[in-house]
Amino acid sequence: MSDAPSDSPGLHITGEERWNQREFDNWLIQMRDLAANWTEADLQHYTTIGGLQGILDSGRLWGTHVAFVNDSQELDYGVGEICNMVEAFSGEWAWEAEQPDSKDSDHQKFVSELIKSVHEFITNNREILKPNLGPFVSCLSTSQDQLSQWRGYGQSGYAIRFDPKLLGSSIEHVDADGNITKGPKPALVKVEYMPSAFYEQVTKMVTTHVADFAETMSIGDEREQDETQNTVNFNLLRKLMEIAPQLKHHKFAEEQEYRIITQGKEDIYTPTKLGLVPRVLIEFDPSAIKEIMVGPGEFSDLRKLSIERYIQKNARRYGGLEVTTSEVPYREL
Repeated sequence: MSDAPSDSPGLHITGEERWNQREFDNWLIQMRDLAANWTEADLQHYTTIGGLQGILDSGRLWGTHVAFVNDSQELDYGVGEICNMVEAFSGEWAWEAEQPDSKDSDHQKFVSELIKSVHEFITNNREILKPNLGPFVSCLSTSQDQLSQWRGYGQSGYAIRFDPKLLGSSIEHVDADGNITKGPKPALVKVEYMPSAFYEQVTKMVTTHVADFAETMSIGDEREQDETQNTVNFNLLRKLMEIAPQLKHHKFAEEQEYRIITQGKEDIYTPTKLGLVPRVLIEFDPSAIKEIMVGPGEFSDLRKLSIERYIQKNARRYGGLEVTTSEVPYREL
C-alpha cells in the first residue's frame, strides 16, 4: 500500500490504490504513535487554575467515575468494540468448523456456541456495567500545547507536564486522610484508538472464561455451583471493565490520551451540574512534575508570574520547576 492517502493535501497516489477515510485515520493514528515513541513524549494534564492549585497543594490528582466524564458514550464504545471482537472470535471458530478439512467440526461448532453465549451474557449486562463496575479515570495526553485542549479551558487553562515513568511508578490510590487504600494499584495506560490492538487480549479473556465456566459444571452441589458460576461471571465483567476504558473512538486520536485507571470506591464527591460527582484521590511523587505551562489568553505574563511565585514559595516541594507560556496564538472572543 502507498505511504499516504490520495486525498491528503500535497500528496498523490497513482493507479488503483486509494484509501478510505478510516484507513487514513488509522494511518494518522500510527504516525502519531510513532512520533510519540520516537520523542519519548512526556504527559500533559490540562486543567483549570482551580484544578492546578488543588493538584499542587495536595500532590494528588482526581480520578472521575467513568459514568461522569464529559463523553457519556465513551465507556459504551469500549464495551461495544469488545462485543464486536467476541462476536468475530465466535465466527472464526464457526468458519473453521465449516472447512472441508476440519478434523473436529462438532467441537469447533460447540466452542463457537460457547463464545456466542459469552457475547450474549455481556450484551445482557451492559446496562449494569457503568454504574456498578465502572472505574475511575484521570486523563493525560502526549500532545503538548494543543489548541483543542486549550479551547476546552477557555482563557484559564494550564498544563502540567509529567515524567511518565516517575508518575506511573509513584501513583497510589489514597483515601481522604492520605492512607493507601486496599485493592488494585492504579494503572497508567495508553488509550488505543484502533480496537484491533486488544483482539488477542479479548480472545484470551473469553477463552479463560469459557474454560473456568466449564469447570463449574462438574460441581455436584447446586448451591456451590451457582455461587462459583456467579464468581466466574463477575471476573469476566471485571476483566472486561479493565479493557473497555482503554478504548476510544478513532476520531479522538489527536488527543493522544493516556489514562490513570483506578478500581475501587470513591473517596470524595464534588458538586457539578451533573450532581455530586464521585472521585478518587491519586497521590504521586511531586518530582514527577517537570513543567507548568500557562495556556493562551489574556494576562499570560501575570498568570505566569503568579505560578512562579507559588513555586518559589513551595521550593521545598517544587524547586526548579519550569514555568512556560503557550506558543499558540489563540484568544477567546
